[in-house]
Amino acid sequence: ASDDGGHHQLLGVRDRSYPGDEPATKRLLLQCVTQPDIDMHWGDDDAIYINAPTAALAKADFSKATLTLGD
Repeated sequence: ASDDGGHHQLLGVRDRSYPGDEPATKRLLLQCVTQPDIDMHWGDDDAIYINAPTAALAKADFSKATLTLGD
């Protein structure tokens, strides 16, 4: 976990976004937050997100997955 209350997360909906930021056509695969106690920092103490289109996931197609740093 990070100092700001965020947490690492596997699958679901990102918990560190503003309402409506993520379209219903995308799903979170991984959220990894900054964790200062082990010197793991993403950008300006933010998080990285790996998302994929829902339709691609239904076909087990991970080639459409994208990585985003921060908001």
